[in-house]
Amino acid sequence: MGNWGPHILDDLRNVVFRDKVTLPKRVIAGGGRFDWDDAGETPNTHFAYMDTGDIPVIVDFHNLPRQKGVKAPDVYLRRRTGAFLIIECEGGYYTGSRGGGTAYDAEGKKLHTFKGDGGKTHAANFIAAIRSRKQAELKAEIEAIHYSSAWCHLGNLSYRLGQKYNREQAEAAVKDFQPWNDVIADFHEHLVKNELDAAKIDIKMGPMLELDAAKETFIGETATPEALALLTREYRAGYEVPQAV
Repeated sequence: MGNWGPHILDDLRNVVFRDKVTLPKRVIAGGGRFDWDDAGETPNTHFAYMDTGDIPVIVDFHNLPRQKGVKAPDVYLRRRTGAFLIIECEGGYYTGSRGGGTAYDAEGKKLHTFKGDGGKTHAANFIAAIRSRKQAELKAEIEAIHYSSAWCHLGNLSYRLGQKYNREQAEAAVKDFQPWNDVIADFHEHLVKNELDAAKIDIKMGPMLELDAAKETFIGETATPEALALLTREYRAGYEVPQAV
């Protein structure tokens, strides 16, 4: 979520929302770190629903292979694609990856292919703007990137606040939204293909966090001390982030 997530969600915010949606209104996430014998703490299988009040967003990461003993990565089963960004529309859908993407109609017929550079000039642009001190030369304002990253932080926070997973409760959390049910079903299929028993592994399901986007804080029943504490950290002396930036 904190690696690929900001890149994908920045694309989403720019293309779908035209940067008009700063933060989602609600976020819920679940998953776990499965089958890896290491000391890592971040989930390698992570799914989240982000309610913007307009277009719903789902983030779904599978870092385990397509199935046990196979090196190929998993695919998005609904569209049978390995693309990391899928935009569903009334008359079709778009699949995007590094270097471009493709638009399809509702029947899956290819309509148009778009080419891109995979974002390879972003780092050079950032360094050039630092050297020139000209803010207008930046391809993206730091505030916009803050928001794109914050979506991922919210997904991580819901997961970190998670309790023991229950499939029925997970599905009911976003009821009447079929893509969410598809994600839950894909998650269980993913576990089966990797020979993992959902009843024997540590799966977490977080709370539905409600957010005041303007104040960037939690509200409602989920604004617990535990949740609010995760919005900041204890900073090292000399590196504190001020309350007013």
